[in-house]
Amino acid sequence: MGFTVRDFQDLLELLRQHPEWRQQLWALLAGEELLRLPAEFRAFREETERRFAEIREEVAAARAEADRRFAELAEAQRRHYEEFAAHRQEFLAHRQEFLAYRAEADRRFAELAEAQRRTEETVRKLVETTRRMNQRLEHHAADLGELKTMRLEAFYHQRAAFAFHRLVRRASPVSDEERYWILEQAAAAGRITEEEVERALPLDLLVKGFHRREDRPVYLAVEISWLGGTEDVERALERAENFARALG
Repeated sequence: MGFTVRDFQDLLELLRQHPEWRQQLWALLAGEELLRLPAEFRAFREETERRFAEIREEVAAARAEADRRFAELAEAQRRHYEEFAAHRQEFLAHRQEFLAYRAEADRRFAELAEAQRRTEETVRKLVETTRRMNQRLEHHAADLGELKTMRLEAFYHQRAAFAFHRLVRRASPVSDEERYWILEQAAAAGRITEEEVERALPLDLLVKGFHRREDRPVYLAVEISWLGGTEDVERALERAENFARALG
């Protein structure tokens, strides 16, 4: 006998009226594997929920650890910032001290430089004053030497007999005219040159007298100087030699 649509409708009505038949019908239609699916799905769902619960716990723990680490980092950063701020404040204070010290050092160096400049200026003035004083002293010494030389010349001219009595008898100075005549006569005779005449003329003093033992006429060529030096000696020797040749 064929199964009609009406029969199917009747079957559905019976299943609605007898829910327990649905399980039996389902077992016949689905087979064992399909019947295990709800149980396996529940088991899978439970396992999934358990894993999700574990994951949530792990995530919560990780988040808590991350929050703790971030809190530690934030605290460390805060301390570092406070230390940095303290170091910066200390640095600024030291910098101000350094700037003040540098300004004071610059001021003192400027004062030292100015004092050095004034000292150098004072030393320069002292050196210049000393130089001028030395020049004046040299001029005074030269003037004094000339005055004393002139005084000596006057003394030897006026007191020739007394001054040279140990060397010659009846010593007397030769006049300038007589000295010039002696030199001119010698130049004319060829005993000296005109140049030697010019060099011999400035002789300070020519003294004539007589040898103390031999009683013959002698002449003394005298150079007079209060401060006699090497040049004076050389000049006196040259003029004496010129007069010696002139007198033959």
